[in-house]
Amino acid sequence: MTLQREKCVVCFLRVCIIAILLPSCVFGPTPVRIYSPSKELISGYGLTSKVPIKMELYLSDELRAAEWQRKGSSGSYRLALGEALARNAEKVTREVFAAVVVTGGSGGPGMAGTNAVLIPRFVTAEQTAVTLTVLLEWTLKDDKGNTVWVDTIKGEGDASAWFLESAIEQRSKAMLDDLFHKSFLALSSSRAIREFAAKHEK
Repeated sequence: MTLQREKCVVCFLRVCIIAILLPSCVFGPTPVRIYSPSKELISGYGLTSKVPIKMELYLSDELRAAEWQRKGSSGSYRLALGEALARNAEKVTREVFAAVVVTGGSGGPGMAGTNAVLIPRFVTAEQTAVTLTVLLEWTLKDDKGNTVWVDTIKGEGDASAWFLESAIEQRSKAMLDDLFHKSFLALSSSRAIREFAAKHEK
């Protein structure tokens, strides 16, 4: 390679580097794109005899703020999961228990004057190339704060769409469907929960 050609290659590489770095210098870092799951509630839980107890459902600020974020050279996006988790947690709780009082905020659980409180807690979220996985812990405590029942449910959702926005929507919907149908089954079939309710039924 001649000296002149080497100089041309070096100049070309410098131009390429400038072209890559200039946008971030001029316009700042790439903004984070925010996506949210569909507001449509999961349904189709099937028929079951409701647990005969008045249940407090405590939806914490941490649950409502749950999210998963991906950072990459091509840009970053954040999947805001909290509201979808909270709204569907209320829906599935009302499907399982005869009466439900929803509470939240900094006051903490146990403020509704019921015999029991159910607390869903966001554990973690992970995503591979095609699958979104979310872990949600459910804890039922009595009015003295003793744990009656606890279980961690894993929801998974896959996507076949090529475009990012469509893939996120598919994964989120499938994950929520899987997560809350499994939660419904775990809550409604729990022997510990039904025995506790039978002792406190009024």
